[in-house]
Amino acid sequence: MTTSPSGRPSAVPGGSRLAAPLSSLVHRHSITLLRISVGVLFLWFGALKLVPNASAAEEMAARTMSVITAGHVAPEVSLLALGSMEILIGAGLLTGLLLRLTLAVFLVHMAGTLVALVVLAGEMWQGTVLVPTLAGQYVLKNLVLITAGLAIAAHRPTARGLRVRSPRGRPAATDTGESVVPDAPKVPTPTALT
Repeated sequence: MTTSPSGRPSAVPGGSRLAAPLSSLVHRHSITLLRISVGVLFLWFGALKLVPNASAAEEMAARTMSVITAGHVAPEVSLLALGSMEILIGAGLLTGLLLRLTLAVFLVHMAGTLVALVVLAGEMWQGTVLVPTLAGQYVLKNLVLITAGLAIAAHRPTARGLRVRSPRGRPAATDTGESVVPDAPKVPTPTALT
């Protein structure tokens, strides 16, 4: 594999004719696919929390919320709130509507899930933090979801083919991900008088 002038990998001569278009397609749509896949998971898992005994995580979520709220919130209310929040996050990610608000709620929710590693430490670790239980592994996988949310938040979509400028005035990216060098100003060419 070689590198093109834009710094992106390009197909080696004689390589697959599908590699370059496939790479370009993945490059253009990877963040959108990531946003949609995380949205589907949140809709799905949120809906499961609204059905009694359907979610494998409902007992752990209810116990965590009970500890956080000092027992003031009933498990049924906790699950209703968590499930509804996850459904709203999923809908926001799927549609892309109110995405900044959705991602803010998403990150707060994800931070809350990590609290279980501390408040339910006896259930999360097998004697040491180096050996998580199955429940601990379930919670730790949220680090990947948090990273996905950060990647989605960092992505600045652009209209197809339009050049945009970054907030600091530097050239930003087009929809192909390439850096945009500003065009030189057009200088009128003097015409000869005859």
